[in-house]
Amino acid sequence: MTKTDAVKLGSIFLSGFLTLIMQSFVPIGGGGISLIFVLTVPLAIEISILSSMLFYRFSRKHKDTAKNSTFFLCVLLNGLISVGMYPYAS
Repeated sequence: MTKTDAVKLGSIFLSGFLTLIMQSFVPIGGGGISLIFVLTVPLAIEISILSSMLFYRFSRKHKDTAKNSTFFLCVLLNGLISVGMYPYAS
């Protein structure tokens, strides 16, 4: 695994925690809307853990196309989940 792969692996893993990072800066709405926060955080973290294991497996086998596709799709999916489903306070 190269240094670039290690940075990508860390980026994949940390992209699952984007909602928790956003919680510090963007207020969360109260009541029932905060239930969305409780449901999306574990989903995003699970996706990032599974994708980082898949990325690690591809990087060990030197499958560059699959590795890059996994990186792009995971970061995009976690970004969409985190930003699109964040329970903003209105």
